[in-house]
Amino acid sequence: MTDNEKIIRGLKQLSEEPHSSFIATVSDNHPDDDFIDVEDLVGTAYNNVRKRATVDGGKGLIITPAANSFVLVSRIGGSDELYMAMVSIIETVKLSIDDITIAIDNSKVEFNGGRNGGMVISKNTADRLNKIEDDINTLKQDFTAWTPVPNDGGAALKAATASWSDQQLQDTHASDLEDTKVTH
Repeated sequence: MTDNEKIIRGLKQLSEEPHSSFIATVSDNHPDDDFIDVEDLVGTAYNNVRKRATVDGGKGLIITPAANSFVLVSRIGGSDELYMAMVSIIETVKLSIDDITIAIDNSKVEFNGGRNGGMVISKNTADRLNKIEDDINTLKQDFTAWTPVPNDGGAALKAATASWSDQQLQDTHASDLEDTKVTH
């Protein structure tokens, strides 16, 4: 049997089973919960529809649909328990695998609670490091060009490095280097 034949056979089975899946709108998405409330297209309300087929203490993938978005609701086996199989508009996504979590919404991506601040923007970091390296190279050039003068008490070295020492580096702040929309 080809893949297309398998897909057609599966769709026929879905359509033959009465009410195994139906389209609904989200009436309450319960952002901090594992369930949603929906209303089918004829107005029947269904509360506590699972956001995923299994509920096992927060592990796995939890998709929270936007309020008033469309979802495909399916039955778990022949039971009266329902879960959201597809969603038209996603509000948040949370993935938990062992001790790793990823949370995504319209304003940020957060890895493992975001306690370490924003992800480093490599271009900003490279620019900052290049500025420090340039400063050190300037000092090296001043030392290379400097010729010691006997008994001057360091006056020649001070004169050779005067322009370098007048250019103070600015302190680096985490906000200069990080993307606060992606935290880890």
